[in-house]
Amino acid sequence: MADIRRTIMNTFADEETCDMFIMILEKKWGDFKSPLIGKATMEVVKDVTSPESMSVIWTYENPEDLTTINEFGDDWIIPYRNRLKPKTETFTGVVEVRMEF
Repeated sequence: MADIRRTIMNTFADEETCDMFIMILEKKWGDFKSPLIGKATMEVVKDVTSPESMSVIWTYENPEDLTTINEFGDDWIIPYRNRLKPKTETFTGVVEVRMEF
């Protein structure tokens, strides 16, 4: 089974708002206690050339875990993010090719 990858890109009004949102992500997802079927990882990446921009990259082994995590995010993350009004783009897909060097 191929990994499912979701990337959420946010561009905030300024770096301080971006940093504040990253701190909230770390806190709220640290409180997430729901059992998952497979392994899921989250990476938060802040853009070094545009410090008001950041991405969250989720990788899931089991498609059902995407739903479980979405429900938590809809309740605890999205309302807060929407108050900050970033420009947001989301891409979800299946990893087709992976190369390690």
